[in-house]
Amino acid sequence: MFKGLGIGALALGLSTAVFAEQWQADEVDVSFLTTKVTATNATVTELNTFDTASATLNFDGKLDAVIDLGSVNSGIEIRDQRLKDHVFASAKHLELLISGKVDLSDIDKLEVGQSLVLQQPLHLTFGGQEVDVTADLLVVRQANNQLSVTSLKPIILDLTLFGVDQGVNKLTGLAGLNAIALQVPTFLHTTFTRIGK
Repeated sequence: MFKGLGIGALALGLSTAVFAEQWQADEVDVSFLTTKVTATNATVTELNTFDTASATLNFDGKLDAVIDLGSVNSGIEIRDQRLKDHVFASAKHLELLISGKVDLSDIDKLEVGQSLVLQQPLHLTFGGQEVDVTADLLVVRQANNQLSVTSLKPIILDLTLFGVDQGVNKLTGLAGLNAIALQVPTFLHTTFTRIGK
């Protein structure tokens, strides 16, 4: 789902001290659901993805991720272009930035095969708008130097907080729909590999 997350998130500009430990995302999947009401009042929910993202978790718990919004994949090319032109166009760069501070103390104690659940605060930045959310994440140590991180339930993003509701309304009209929901359930999955140290 999150190919090259790209929350999986993102070509991140992260710097670390020489030999410092860092977790680098090998694979980041980001998917989201859109719900629309057609002209005949039928409700349709569809799965979409972002195909490019990256993420890095620094030795001190600093998380940075970037989702390339230009890599949106709804399965319909014209819809992807309309999303970029009308919904994501308010940003200079088609990127959603994600940052956070992760408490690594319990993660470091995990043995291979063990897991824990985190309620992780995340700070999202897009087009000058900043939004705070909390993600319920399942962390599993798959190997000594590998972690998987998966959202246990969807992160509900309110598009009005990002200032893109007018773009959604434009898209609604172009598609001949009665409505497109402004609350978007979003799912994350990534695999981190520890490097350095």
